[in-house]
Amino acid sequence: MASQGASSSTPPSSFISHQWIHDVFLSFRGADTRNNFTAHLSNALRQKGINSYIDDDLIGGEEISPGLLKAIEESRISIIIFSQNYASSTWCLEELIKILECKETKGQVVLPVFYKIDPSDVRQRRKSVGEALAKLEEKIKDDAKLQRWKTALTEAANLSGWHLTEKRNEPECIQEIIEWVNSTLVKKIPFEVAQYPIRIESPVKELKSLLDIDQRNGKNTCMVGIFGTGGIGKTTMAKAIYNSIASQFEGSCFLENIREVSSQRDGLIHLQNKLLSKILGGSSTTQMVDHVDQGVILIKHRLFFKRILLVLDDVEQSDQLEKLVGDGNWFGSGSKIIITTRDKHLLTKHQVVTYEAKALDDPEALQLFTWHAFNRDRPDHPDYAELAKDAARYAGGLPLALTVLGSTLKGKDIPYWKSKLDEYKRIPNKDIQRKLKISYDGLEENAQNIFLDIACFFKEDHVDYVRKILDSCGFHSYSGIEELKDKCLITQTEYGTLGMHDLLQEMGREIVRPESPKEPGERSRLWFHKDVCYVLEENTGKNKVEGILIDLPERDLIDLSSEAFMKMKRLRLFINRKARFSEEPNFLSNKLRVIDWPGYPGKSLPSNFRGKNLVVLRMRDSHLKRLKGVENFQNMAVMDLSNCKFLKKFPDVSRIPKLEKLVLDDCAGLVEIHSSVGYLDKLIYLSVTRCPNLTSFPKSLILRSLEYFSLDECSNLKNFPEIECGMENTLPSSIGYLVGLEILSLGGCINLVDLPSSIHQLQHLDVLALDDCTAIKELPSSIGFLVGLKRLFLGGCKNIMNLPGNIYQLQKLERLDLKGCSELVKFLKKMKDDRQPMHSFVSTELLKLQSSTNTSSSDYECFSALQPQMLNLSECSLSESSFFRTFEWSDIVTLPRCIKRFVGLENLKMTDCKQLREILGLPPNLREVSVWMSVSLAIFLEESDFTTQLECPISLESLILSSTAIVSLPAWFKRFVGLKYLDLSDCKQLQEIPELPPNIEDVYARGCTSLKRLQFSNVFDLTLRWIDLSDCLELHQNIGDDMQIRLLSEGHPKNHRFNCLFPGDKIPDWFSHRKQVSKSYTCEMDINIEPTHLDGEISRFAFSAVIGTEDEQDEGAFEIVFGVIVDGVTTYSHQDMTSSAHSNLVWFHFHVPESFELKGDLKVKFECKNVFGNPSNPFFKSCGFHLVHRYEEKAIDFMDGVHPPKRCRDESDDNGNLESNEYPEKKRHSSSLGH
Repeated sequence: MASQGASSSTPPSSFISHQWIHDVFLSFRGADTRNNFTAHLSNALRQKGINSYIDDDLIGGEEISPGLLKAIEESRISIIIFSQNYASSTWCLEELIKILECKETKGQVVLPVFYKIDPSDVRQRRKSVGEALAKLEEKIKDDAKLQRWKTALTEAANLSGWHLTEKRNEPECIQEIIEWVNSTLVKKIPFEVAQYPIRIESPVKELKSLLDIDQRNGKNTCMVGIFGTGGIGKTTMAKAIYNSIASQFEGSCFLENIREVSSQRDGLIHLQNKLLSKILGGSSTTQMVDHVDQGVILIKHRLFFKRILLVLDDVEQSDQLEKLVGDGNWFGSGSKIIITTRDKHLLTKHQVVTYEAKALDDPEALQLFTWHAFNRDRPDHPDYAELAKDAARYAGGLPLALTVLGSTLKGKDIPYWKSKLDEYKRIPNKDIQRKLKISYDGLEENAQNIFLDIACFFKEDHVDYVRKILDSCGFHSYSGIEELKDKCLITQTEYGTLGMHDLLQEMGREIVRPESPKEPGERSRLWFHKDVCYVLEENTGKNKVEGILIDLPERDLIDLSSEAFMKMKRLRLFINRKARFSEEPNFLSNKLRVIDWPGYPGKSLPSNFRGKNLVVLRMRDSHLKRLKGVENFQNMAVMDLSNCKFLKKFPDVSRIPKLEKLVLDDCAGLVEIHSSVGYLDKLIYLSVTRCPNLTSFPKSLILRSLEYFSLDECSNLKNFPEIECGMENTLPSSIGYLVGLEILSLGGCINLVDLPSSIHQLQHLDVLALDDCTAIKELPSSIGFLVGLKRLFLGGCKNIMNLPGNIYQLQKLERLDLKGCSELVKFLKKMKDDRQPMHSFVSTELLKLQSSTNTSSSDYECFSALQPQMLNLSECSLSESSFFRTFEWSDIVTLPRCIKRFVGLENLKMTDCKQLREILGLPPNLREVSVWMSVSLAIFLEESDFTTQLECPISLESLILSSTAIVSLPAWFKRFVGLKYLDLSDCKQLQEIPELPPNIEDVYARGCTSLKRLQFSNVFDLTLRWIDLSDCLELHQNIGDDMQIRLLSEGHPKNHRFNCLFPGDKIPDWFSHRKQVSKSYTCEMDINIEPTHLDGEISRFAFSAVIGTEDEQDEGAFEIVFGVIVDGVTTYSHQDMTSSAHSNLVWFHFHVPESFELKGDLKVKFECKNVFGNPSNPFFKSCGFHLVHRYEEKAIDFMDGVHPPKRCRDESDDNGNLESNEYPEKKRHSSSLGH
């Protein structure tokens, strides 16, 4: 037998390496503790089954061995036993440095134990520690190394640990340490991801990217949801990512089976307690929470500053998210939350980033199945190879199914395999069925019925077709189908086709089969060909049957009993794919919505069939001669009678007002189509092709909804609506009756001279294609009334000489193709040369035209002849337009006043127009203007441009003029009353910002290096949220005082927030509490309040910080997280995202709380967090906090100011930093607010 190649019996391992070899590494000074405390601790660990590493090598030395360094790296926990002589050993000190390195890089847990030595002696390097270091300093003469040792001693001594004094009971202390180690190890034990982890690595990498896991100081809590059908591997992925990143967080928790646990009594309370105990420590049985709402408050307050990793597995309902994580902002900055669910809508509703778990591809599926079936990567014998492929294909890439099938078939012979696989194709495996059915059981009854219909009848049909049928059956199809998609039970392609995993389809059908396991005629739905043949041939169908699908392996003959349908009075659906029938039925249910019966054997439908509920009638290739009773089909939407060769007349359908699609192709005997077809108001699709004997067609077509019409190859047609003689030269005026027409393509009609004026009636026309209509010389003026026209193709119309004057009215026009219009080129060039005025186009995406490689020089001339004022620039980015680059439209110098005519223009984008020097006008209905990086732009509107309020575009909401050369804004700028967002960043020439509009919210003037004055006189509006004046170094006014006036002004709404950034290196003097820090990323302030103020209500408070950077040449994003803590509970917290500057900057934030009672110990905490890989590493230099009491606010006069408060030394500050705790005194100052 030929060799099959090398085979592996070593199972694949997870890409996440099992890096921990030892549970605990013990670092100690042998001479002090080897034979007493360390020996006792090591023995106690061993008795508890905890694997500890202890260096038994009694030979010392200067250099630590590589083996010992490796042992430290491979340990989960390091216990450092500080003793009197620990610091005298260079070996111990090098161990200490390595341990702290692993703490940072590998998430190793470090526990210091101070054995008969005071922790402060280690921290401050006093007494025996200081003496030992002094001796080493004399001996080693290496300042850098000594400093590393000192820093390591201080850092380790600052960690929480145990202090064993002479009075302390040593066995009790060891027991406490053992319990702590055991508890910590339990938390650190990784999950078993999968027995055979196939394709785990790529999803974990993708999830890490979504979680932004490499940004350790991410801006906010990041929530990512893994969704997919049951058994797809969601939990496996969650376990893998959890194992991979859990060590990077302060705390981590994996809450499994939330759906199941929540359904039990007090299930959510149990989950809340588990979350708190896992993150905060303590026994898993500790009952911290007694009520769900209490748990919400406790989670918010206790975990707010903790950076955690939390996995919520198998979430089913919104309240489970709301009670466990809220909106995700309950936890410390940089926390990550991973959710697994079968319901995509649950994630999108909570604005969670989604990740879809996909099925395995064929090679991966075969690999996973083979490992479970054979414990190796290929079958034991070649005879199993094809059967293994069949099994993997049957499972459809579903890991659950592959695992179950492999385990079931493991060790069985080939006949058993064949038998079992055939059985599963008929009756699914119960374990797989039970897992998949969970999603179905969670559906509403409406969605359950829709799921069963799709599983049994409509898989791979178009969603619109299916909805129409389901709605006619009394189901609510839109909500039901959306629910099924959200639950991952069905899919929908970009083309609208409904899909379903094969095993989910089997699950649905298996729900139906047990309705009557032995007698298929008593089930609600029939699809299995043997069951269908039995029911129809033996006449066993009962009233329970609602739907029948006939899909035979071959086009076989069914010996139909004429009475077969007699008892099926509730039959809704009859779909025949391949079968032929021996005779016609004499009865059909009046409940039928679908008759899809190609090859129908009868000459007509049963005489007693009324069909009032019928929606779809498809009888292609049938023997029909007449459509008797069609007048009753009042709900009919689709009728397809293609290739009914015996049908001679198509009857009166005037009583079928809902007909949308009519297909009569290849009806060779068809002679006449009733005139009523021409008046079907809802008809969208009409196809009558290859009907050679058709002589009579409706004389008038008033089809207001028609989108598609074909009448090809009807060679004997004698009466076509209003066309007969004039068709060669003109389009009939009756075209105006097709008011629903969306596409009219007349390309290549070389004899077509003109279009009828009635064309203006086609109000829904999207596309008009007149390509290569070489006889057309002009378009009718009525074309300007096609208000919905998006694309107009005139390419190759070489004789067209003019465009109608009102073409500018086409406000939705996206594309105008003038390629090859050589006469039009001459016309446009002549107008340009003669300086004659031209009408304006309004074509919203004209500038997005792409230049093709075969464009002729005349085409370039045609477009070059157009003037700038002819173009509406809505939604056009000049920097991205190949059209503008090719024809050098980026050299535009002036945007003229005539652009005001474009009343439909809402969005004007002219980015990177390097020659643009002035904008002299704006259309009246603009919402957004963006001209950033137009570096030559010096004039944005002139003083005389808008003489009255009515002429100013009040709808303008966003104005971006960043990186331009403007020097000033017009004095009447405040008239932009709708303006909310203003960006003037990096306008290096800008010297003054005038009075701002009254509804402004955000102002960005970062990097305006010439800015000297910002008019604040109207800044006390209630909408302003943000002002960024970073790097505005020439600003000659005291922004800090301006901020105080804003803080103390009245009328601010509750929960209002305001932020400001401005250059400077000190907290404003009026701040009552200030603290200097030395290049710190955090700052915490104890706020000492005078007793007379303790019970006062706080009306607002302000935060401030001076922020420096390590590299002032680099800019990058960073986040300031800050909060107010009263008696250990966070009562206010917020995050501000901004960018670092080239110089020191002052950040200011104030907030108006709904209510804030000052009772208890008050602290303020600041954190500066780097995001997006910011290279500048911003840090705090000083921080400040200020409170305004309600009584103070009422006493404030707008003209009042404050004296700088006196500063007192913070006694707790070892470095002598100054911290202010005084309230300000008032003083008068100038009434001018803009200095």
